[in-house]
Amino acid sequence: MYVFIVFLTKYSMKRILYFITLAILLTACDNSLNNGSESNNDVVENIAFGKTSYSVTVGDIVTLEVSYFPVNAPRPQYILTSSNTNLAKIISSDDLTVEALAEGIVTISATVNEEPSLSAECTINISPLAPESISIVPSSSEIVIGETLQLSASVKPDKASASSFEWASEDTSIATVGQDGMVTGISEGTTEITVKIPGTNISSKAIVKVNPVLVSEIEIEKEVYYILVGDNAQISAKVLPENATHKDIVWKSDDNTIASVDENGVVTANKIGETVITASIPDGTVSATTYVKVCEICDFVNFSINVGTEGSTSTGFYSYIRLRIKLNIDKKINITGILLCNENNVVVDSRYDIGEVNTYDMKTITRTGSFETYKAKGWWYRIGYSYEGKNYEQDVVNN
Repeated sequence: MYVFIVFLTKYSMKRILYFITLAILLTACDNSLNNGSESNNDVVENIAFGKTSYSVTVGDIVTLEVSYFPVNAPRPQYILTSSNTNLAKIISSDDLTVEALAEGIVTISATVNEEPSLSAECTINISPLAPESISIVPSSSEIVIGETLQLSASVKPDKASASSFEWASEDTSIATVGQDGMVTGISEGTTEITVKIPGTNISSKAIVKVNPVLVSEIEIEKEVYYILVGDNAQISAKVLPENATHKDIVWKSDDNTIASVDENGVVTANKIGETVITASIPDGTVSATTYVKVCEICDFVNFSINVGTEGSTSTGFYSYIRLRIKLNIDKKINITGILLCNENNVVVDSRYDIGEVNTYDMKTITRTGSFETYKAKGWWYRIGYSYEGKNYEQDVVNN
């Protein structure tokens, strides 16, 4: 009995010690778990950028650093914003990446998504990207004298920039260029336009060809020229546009035996007849024509008859038939005689040695009487006149 009790006692003590040890271990694990749970329940109290200022170049992509406190808190989700999206844009708030777009200073803000009141700021100083090369657009062009052309400079790489350019023309007598890249054609020829980035050896050239202002039309003053045989006449022609570079005209007559024309457009009337005079530019692509009619003096003399009644109640009324003679050329004719005949061809009146009719002058010969004017219908004049020793006769009828 005593032995059993001792055995039982030894056995119970081992069991008791086992359970006590297990209880201690479980308690320790529970405390450890509780401590871990309390740590996971820590929250972010503050955030800050790793640097308050970053220096980058246009085109760079920068990864920012943001720290949070306490450090044993879970990493928060950040939201990045840019104060000027023209200068810098946010690529990824998760990755904290920003792209520099243009020269300037921009502020980047970071906030905690779960707690917007937590925020931090930094500045990014963006420097321009230095150009490596330059080109002119267009690289080759043609304009006419007096015309303008806008050239532009383009730098590489694409995001590079230059604050200013220097423009110059190799030959300013052909074309000039302003500092805005505007080219003006001065005279016919070809020249080079150069653009350079000041303070560097970076430059480029473009070819500009200046063409003449071409003739588009020739205008001749008259459609028909009436020229007295043996006389000369100047044909007037105008080249259009008025600012055409080359205004030379080549003259030609279809029949030189009737009328010939010299290099200045002076026509000589050689014999009675008609011909065509052509004015053209040297290559013949633009031309104009006019008719020349070589005439005798009689083609320039105009006769007309007027019949009416004149007078007053005090002096009495009388009838008249009046002949008007007009010379439409810069010449003189001598009226040698005039016969006035009625409708039966009976001479009613005659005049002789009336005298000269001058250039564009009008001479009037009047026959008065008591005849009734309506009866003068069919009456007619025969006029004799002379020019340079040659006699002419011409009839004109009162209709």
